[in-house]
Amino acid sequence: MDICSIPSNADIAGLGVRIATYMQACAAIAIIPIPVLHYHTHIPWKKLLILAFRPLDFSSEGHPDHSLVEQVIALLRRWESTFAGLRSGLFITSVSVLLAAVIQAHTKEGLTVYHGLITMNLALLNVLSLSYIACAEIVLGLHRPHFWRKTILLLLSHLAHTVLVGSFGLWFWSRQSRFEDYSVGSECVTKTLYWFFIPVDSHNTHLRKFFLAYNGFFVYLGLGLLINVLILELLIFTLMAPLSLPSLFAFILYWYVERSMRRARARVLPLHQCIMVVPFVIGPLLFVFFFIYSTEQTIRLNRAALKDAGEESWSYGQTLAVVTASVSVGMLLVKIMKIRKSDRKERRNKASTDTEASAGCCFTARQFRQLEN
Repeated sequence: MDICSIPSNADIAGLGVRIATYMQACAAIAIIPIPVLHYHTHIPWKKLLILAFRPLDFSSEGHPDHSLVEQVIALLRRWESTFAGLRSGLFITSVSVLLAAVIQAHTKEGLTVYHGLITMNLALLNVLSLSYIACAEIVLGLHRPHFWRKTILLLLSHLAHTVLVGSFGLWFWSRQSRFEDYSVGSECVTKTLYWFFIPVDSHNTHLRKFFLAYNGFFVYLGLGLLINVLILELLIFTLMAPLSLPSLFAFILYWYVERSMRRARARVLPLHQCIMVVPFVIGPLLFVFFFIYSTEQTIRLNRAALKDAGEESWSYGQTLAVVTASVSVGMLLVKIMKIRKSDRKERRNKASTDTEASAGCCFTARQFRQLEN
């Protein structure tokens, strides 16, 4: 018996929607480590680590770490709008796809199993990216005024999103027959393949139980963020193992150069930064690439069953989605370039000021010796 034809839906699985989601997710993972490197160019790692694990009394301006805290806050303030832009873009994209799927499920055409799988993958991809952003904001916001209040609000908004995604997953995996109305009255069999390391039938019992449990953690007790953080840490530490020796060598070299050769420090610093940041970028990106590859493979496996190629065409909505995502990512890149340019300008001004002050001191000393003679 033939496989039932799947009606296309460009609003959910269209090429433009997918590209926009992939672009923003990859940009979030790649951009987040930049503020960490930005910190490191201004404040040594050892001071940041000491500050992170030391309680601080903000009411005391005479505290030995107060000036360092003020410096950290000034640096972080520049990145707040960047984090907010990343969060807003991903959140709007994720909620839009979920709402489109839920609305489609209650229309006459209904939501197919195929489009439900695509929606689930895109939603999980956005949850992962938002989890990474939330972790970065929490870590970089340590010792800021009203830290706990801002952190709780951030976590509540993130947990609300994960609960929404988990609820959709439970609704989808609990009974797939509600999404097979498109085959009613046709002499065909409904079969949708999902790529989960290997092609698997969506009706597979083990696959269904796994995703019911996975989405159940998202809904109950707000464990979605914890699960994503654990997965991210596992990937990061797995990648850190083969890089531990090069990283240790770079750290020792950086420490030695910092003490003995100030001029060569600027050449060693980029090497040390790159090695230190590689696991924190590649680890989460592997998870992102998994969902991207899974989504594209699922589309490829079921392409023959689609009624038409409308999802691969560039309609007005698809073009608008890509343009919007491109503008959002472009604004983030411009923001980063402005911050880096401002930093270089401040350093040049500071260096010229120090040089003038040093020259002034030397000139005054020379005049003083002439007066003595």
